[in-house]
Amino acid sequence: MKEDIILNLDAKGLEVGTKFAIFESITKLSDDSNTDQSETDAEKNTTDSNNDTDVADNATENEENVEKTFVIISLEDSSFEETIANVKDYEAGTLSENGFEVTTSNEDLIMLSKLDAENLQNSIIVINSNYQADNSWDTTNDAVDTKVDLSDLSKEKNNSNGPKYYIKVSYTSNVVAIYTKDDSGEYNNLVKTMVCSTGTATPRGGVYKLNTKYRWLPLFGNVYGQYCSRITGYILFHSVPYLRNREPDSPEYWEYDKLGTAASAGCVRLTVADAKWIYDNCASGCYVEFCTTLNVSKPSAAKISSNEACRNYDPTDPVANNPWRNYVEPSTPTESPKTDPTPETKPDDTPNPGSTDKPDSEDPDSKNDGDKDKEPDKEPDPNPSKEPTQDNTTNSVNETSEQE
Repeated sequence: MKEDIILNLDAKGLEVGTKFAIFESITKLSDDSNTDQSETDAEKNTTDSNNDTDVADNATENEENVEKTFVIISLEDSSFEETIANVKDYEAGTLSENGFEVTTSNEDLIMLSKLDAENLQNSIIVINSNYQADNSWDTTNDAVDTKVDLSDLSKEKNNSNGPKYYIKVSYTSNVVAIYTKDDSGEYNNLVKTMVCSTGTATPRGGVYKLNTKYRWLPLFGNVYGQYCSRITGYILFHSVPYLRNREPDSPEYWEYDKLGTAASAGCVRLTVADAKWIYDNCASGCYVEFCTTLNVSKPSAAKISSNEACRNYDPTDPVANNPWRNYVEPSTPTESPKTDPTPETKPDDTPNPGSTDKPDSEDPDSKNDGDKDKEPDKEPDPNPSKEPTQDNTTNSVNETSEQE
């Protein structure tokens, strides 16, 4: 009978929605335990289909020399075809925000799914050929696992002396939300939201505790971060990277423009002001939860690359010589007020409201056309150049409107 199970594993950078295959692998351990020979159960069964019972009996008799594991691989992985070339049976599933979801009748897999996360991780291999374990963000030895046991989380959250703030990070929408406790003791009061950049190795779930903090810190790739707060392992909150240590006029401004999108290797990048807020206000022990989505409004960050005069500083950095402090956005050039042009008519079509005289009966236009819209004139215009001037003005107004 098939069961629905969820495997909460390190997804090796696979995105939610990834379709995957999972199959059982049998490893025969040599007598001297120095070398391993691996084959899948499908390979074992196709070796001699007439000796299935003997193989099973032998595996039972020498159970200490047989190791069973499961392999998960994305159907889109470049090595997928090669990996399952000799595999007859495998389950298919989709990675959700809860983990690898599978419907299976494999008793070994069902049994494994009931193990704690650490033992389960050692029993299941997740293959992602494009994944590189990014475990060298910085040069310190403070990279410790701070993950909170979910069974103890509610107990810790109800502690009256617990952390003041609770931080949630959405790795899909790249936003951070910070909460305090409400009257019932739950972290439901939204205090602040921040735009961020996460990355491939950002945790895809779990609750962790902030620990060590650093004013400036060397980061992977010969860059540096301001206001760094370690979340777990090599995952930190920090500013956009800087090219030079302790020099706030050297940010990677092109990376600043990416805030709000996935851009980091795994850390949570923030503006300097937001990184400083967490550095100053969220004490060690503050909870940090990673989740798929958050029901909050996402702030925006300025795009600074095009501003050559100021882009060598984070606009939110409180340093005294930050040029953004005195920066005034150039005003858009405005034209002198213009009245709306009158509908296109012939130059002499506009009636003269100040005139009470009747049209000159000797005017040839009046006599021949009987056009009542003609502007009445008492006497011939002594200055013929006025009419062309009016025409030019009208054309100029019309051309400007079209360009705008």
